[in-house]
Amino acid sequence: MCDQTGQRLQVYLDLRHAPYPPGLLPGNTLLLSGVQRKMSRSGGVYCSFLPVSCISVMSLGDSRCAPPPPVPRMHLAQWAGTDQHKCNMAQVKGHVACFLFLQLQWSCSQCGSVYSQVCRSQCGSSCSQFESRAKVVIEDGTGEAHVCFSGGPLQTLLGLADSQWEGLQRAVRVRGHVRIFPQGRSLVCDGDSDDFLHHFLFCVCSSDVMCRPIALTCRRLTNQRPEEVRRFTRGDREFMTRLPRPLQLTCVHLEPD
Repeated sequence: MCDQTGQRLQVYLDLRHAPYPPGLLPGNTLLLSGVQRKMSRSGGVYCSFLPVSCISVMSLGDSRCAPPPPVPRMHLAQWAGTDQHKCNMAQVKGHVACFLFLQLQWSCSQCGSVYSQVCRSQCGSSCSQFESRAKVVIEDGTGEAHVCFSGGPLQTLLGLADSQWEGLQRAVRVRGHVRIFPQGRSLVCDGDSDDFLHHFLFCVCSSDVMCRPIALTCRRLTNQRPEEVRRFTRGDREFMTRLPRPLQLTCVHLEPD
């Protein structure tokens, strides 16, 4: 605890045989009475509670200023086996395995259609917004997850500077929509593969630099798929096994390299 001048004082409470006193929240102003003043072996002063000690709440602090609880660190396999209502957000460290898709698009602010110079639905709106989305496979040695990235975290994942990110938006604005996705062992697009923009995105998504260790904070999606049951045979014996589906996550924050 600390007083109005910022000086700190350690107060020890033995709650093994007493109820937890209400009001012990960050930011609250408390009045402690009947405590015992003691001195430690190192010469420091502290206080301890007695059976006659009392705590009174003089004023309540601003709960909006209280720091949020820390986000736990989780392994993917551990998180997959945790109740979703108990742990909806966690910090994850893993390795980028591959891209599942990358989509960049300018959308009409009024109707949501693709906006290429003008709205393709011809709604008459002159306002548009840039949308970016990607899904990648993350592995941490215990499990696998499919993580969605968008906006700033996606820019950080691609390793693009602000000037490069703005230039990419201008290039996409001419076409309105660009999508990159894997097919076999290579990446393909839904347009002209010889286009310089597609070639640039191919190089970025398939580069060795992209498949790197990352640390990120993720939110667990609610539409988790159930386990998959597979049947296979070996010789004259037949086996069935349960394969857990990859976790479906959304990146909230990506630590910069």
